[in-house]
Amino acid sequence: HTLLPNQANQLVDITVTDAVGLKDFNLYADLGGGGPEIADYGYPAGIAGPTITGASTVGTVWASHAYTDAQALSLPQFLNYFVSLTTPGDSINGDGTLIVLNVDTTGYTSGTWALKLGNTATGDSSDFGLIAAPTINNGSISIQAATVPEPASLGLLALGGLALLRRRR
Repeated sequence: HTLLPNQANQLVDITVTDAVGLKDFNLYADLGGGGPEIADYGYPAGIAGPTITGASTVGTVWASHAYTDAQALSLPQFLNYFVSLTTPGDSINGDGTLIVLNVDTTGYTSGTWALKLGNTATGDSSDFGLIAAPTINNGSISIQAATVPEPASLGLLALGGLALLRRRR
């Protein structure tokens, strides 16, 4: 996932493919090894980086079902979030967005941090209320700075534009 530098409220979709019998989801997500604050809980300190400011089920595979959700633990770079269907016998099948993470890159202009949903900083992995456990693919979050032309290139571009305007007259 590539995010913008110095910007809050960036959304990262976590998707599921071929879900069969999904009833609940216990998300463990860490960014950069859980960040330095994870050490306060007895785990090795991670790398400082963007923060996970929350999770949402709006517009996800859960949206057309009755469910309950709760955030169990939240540190700047670690999140434990739980979602469960509430109608007996109900389940989710198919593909779609499972959960949406809200990430804040304020204070960061570039870099790449591991985004783990399995084997996180606490040793926990996201788990599902499924008959067969799915494969969990970890990924990364990268911040890509906007490219700004150097002043000489910008000046040449402006001169070229002026030359075109003059030629038309």
